[in-house]
Amino acid sequence: MTTEVKIALIVGLVLVSASLFMLPYGGMMKGPKEEPRKQGFWSGLFSDDGQKASEFDWKMAFNEKVADGRMGITVRSGTVDIVNDDYAIEVTSVTRYERAVASAIKFAHALSKEPAVALYINPVDAQDGKKLYREARKYCRERNVKLWLVNDYVEFEELK
Repeated sequence: MTTEVKIALIVGLVLVSASLFMLPYGGMMKGPKEEPRKQGFWSGLFSDDGQKASEFDWKMAFNEKVADGRMGITVRSGTVDIVNDDYAIEVTSVTRYERAVASAIKFAHALSKEPAVALYINPVDAQDGKKLYREARKYCRERNVKLWLVNDYVEFEELK
């Protein structure tokens, strides 16, 4: 068998294998079937059980109702969630409060602002969330970081 014939056989096998692989997805070269996208701005922002809103939703709502600042400000060390006249604010789930406090301190220093953290508790995290919030309150007080609980200003149902 010549080299050209061997190459032709290998190429043929590859093409047949690829087309067989793709059959469950609607045939050769079509790729996997995509689920139709839900319509509307709020679609896809909640988990299937509806008990969790995206961090972006919490940030937007908190900024609109409380902080009244600019969002997504980039500094050398990263991106600040919200910056207003007084604070560099990190908005995150109560389950990640330590990281948020560290980031807020770093960003506040870079922007000559006061550090602040806005924590939210999704309903799915409610059981542990209250305990974590108490820990976060102590942690922030020890580090002189302003703390808000977003849930005091934004109802979860408003995010749906």
